[in-house]
Amino acid sequence: MPTRSARPILPGYYPDPSICRVDGAFWLVNSSFEYLPGVPVHRSPDLVHWEQVGHAYARPSALPLPGGDAGSQGTFAPTIRHHDGVFYVIVTNMGQDPLSQRIVRTTDPAAGWSDPVEVPDTPGIDPDLCWDEEGVCHLSWRGVSFETGTAVSTLRSVPIDPDTGRRLGEPVELWQGTGMRDAEGPHLYRRRGWWYLLLAEGGTGIGHCVTMARARELTGPWEEHPGNPILTHRSTDHPVQATGHADLVPLDADGWDGARFAMVHLGIRQLEPFPGYHVNGRETFLVGADWEGDWPTVIEDRYAEAIAARDAASTHAFTDELRGRPGPVADADAPWDLPDRWVSPGGLARAALARDAAGRLTITAPGDDAAPRPLLAVRCRDSAWRTEVELAVESGAVVELCVYLDPGHRAAVRWDGDRAVAVATAAPFEQTLGESAAEHLEAPQGRAVRLWVSAQPPEMGFFGQQVPDELVLGVRVGARDVELGRLDGRYLSTEVVGGFTGRVVGVRAVSGTAAMERFIYQPL
Repeated sequence: MPTRSARPILPGYYPDPSICRVDGAFWLVNSSFEYLPGVPVHRSPDLVHWEQVGHAYARPSALPLPGGDAGSQGTFAPTIRHHDGVFYVIVTNMGQDPLSQRIVRTTDPAAGWSDPVEVPDTPGIDPDLCWDEEGVCHLSWRGVSFETGTAVSTLRSVPIDPDTGRRLGEPVELWQGTGMRDAEGPHLYRRRGWWYLLLAEGGTGIGHCVTMARARELTGPWEEHPGNPILTHRSTDHPVQATGHADLVPLDADGWDGARFAMVHLGIRQLEPFPGYHVNGRETFLVGADWEGDWPTVIEDRYAEAIAARDAASTHAFTDELRGRPGPVADADAPWDLPDRWVSPGGLARAALARDAAGRLTITAPGDDAAPRPLLAVRCRDSAWRTEVELAVESGAVVELCVYLDPGHRAAVRWDGDRAVAVATAAPFEQTLGESAAEHLEAPQGRAVRLWVSAQPPEMGFFGQQVPDELVLGVRVGARDVELGRLDGRYLSTEVVGGFTGRVVGVRAVSGTAAMERFIYQPL
């Protein structure tokens, strides 16, 4: 029986993957929604081992987020392509009015990206770029128009100049899919005189799938892949569900005329009980694809053993001291000088961060009590993990080590100088799970405090089922952990909260200023 791989190549909240290959290296981008820096960029020599080399939208001016930290706004479904020595990344920035597609470019993704150009009159999401044999660039996207007050989605394509964003013609309608809901995520490819169109259909939930069609002209007629959908796990017991939003990359020297390809796609790893819950977001998975005659066939187990071997030999553990030169963490509109793993909802932490005279990273809450609180966080990348932060908190300040899914759903250990409190927030409700006074913690004001959170499997439940995890919140006293409270992990799952992101964990400033001495993330 073939190996059924349940291991992502990018675990954690890395949805909507797009990929290209240049000189033997593979380059991958993902949606980041309301988080800044935006659109993470990864590089790999072999499709299995990946290293982040920055973000395509690292400066605030490159990606204004009108919704602030509004959940699941911001960047939707980027595409990365390479043409004539230049990398291009195109993305939709939701929340902008008017809605349009934004393109940045570079000759070296690790060295930074240009200012964006916008493509006018392209309202919609999920943009794609493809060049024909004459060198004309075609932008395709899921367009949105309004007829009698109702949003109508149509897959479209228009020729553009990708360096200026100027449209070079009028849009044409593409194949609209097999008839399932939410035909989106279009990717066009040129192969042996044909246009091939890859789509996501069925919605980004458990009905998700990948379909394909081809045509001699963009205006059609379109011929469906006889095996549609070419990838789906719906109505199966496969450990990876919601498989869709795929992108192809050629592996042979013949490029798009070759026979061997790889395909990246998103998926979720749900756990029981019914109806299934996932907590770390939509992740990036890898399968093979061989072009047999007129059409590609997906080979799901091609990379399963290599990914399993990688995971057996590697870990996502890290310890960040986060020290540097005193002063601001980012000057003006420059990228901030933090490791690439650090992000912030709405980019709100950017203005809140500095380094004190000792070089420690500080985070300061805004003076306006009605303003959202800044959070500096990393993605949760494992099914079981522990994180700990050592903080020096100024008198009167309140700071949290926070597990966060969206502005209204989080769990945290909060320190206010007098006590440590475990709290859980769901929409308008906040509950105290437990607390301990400072005198019991041997941590008076002015001294460093160590807060911790772990996600761990609960006891086995009915018929062997269990909730996804339990979030355990506490404070470290000397060499021992003091547990303050526990929370059923389903309260911070996508199935309960909604949205398109996954959990992150980090430091949230509630009031005043706190200095971060050390931040530790450790898979369990």
